[in-house]
Amino acid sequence: MNFQFDDDLQKWTAPFIMAGVNTRIVRRSHALLEFPYSHDFKYSEVMGFPKGAKGFYMASSLTIGIGTFMGLILNSWMRKKIHRNFLPQPGDGPTKEERDNGYFNVHFLASDGEHQLWTRVSDTVDPGYACTAKMLAETAVSLALDFEILPKQYGCLTPASAIGSRLIERLQDVNIKFIVT
Repeated sequence: MNFQFDDDLQKWTAPFIMAGVNTRIVRRSHALLEFPYSHDFKYSEVMGFPKGAKGFYMASSLTIGIGTFMGLILNSWMRKKIHRNFLPQPGDGPTKEERDNGYFNVHFLASDGEHQLWTRVSDTVDPGYACTAKMLAETAVSLALDFEILPKQYGCLTPASAIGSRLIERLQDVNIKFIVT
């Protein structure tokens, strides 16, 4: 877990808290889809920060904060204290106003060493509540209604391997934007 200046992104980067989960899902999808991007495929996620001293400070502070938090929760006594005093409790969460003003904008960079492809996925609703609900609902609807056109794979699947591009179509229908540049 480190921060660094990324020449391709032209930004300071730091670890993204969900990368530990998301990277495994992407890699599992890649394997289930029989390695469409080659066996050399690599995937990682980071958070981007501005160039310069401000970005350096933000990226390094976040990295140190995540590292400190991860170190502290290894101790069961400290984990209980942190959970009780600093983490959201059942019923806590963003206010309606905070949810109404939420949005997300995620940029992806794919590179084969010679070519680069930029993609952006965004929505104008709160990602943790409203957009997650849209994604789950459209996944369920697709599994229920699109069975005849879905890939014929069974077992522990990922959304990409179970539903494929049909899920992207459904998500676009509920105003999640997918833009390739």
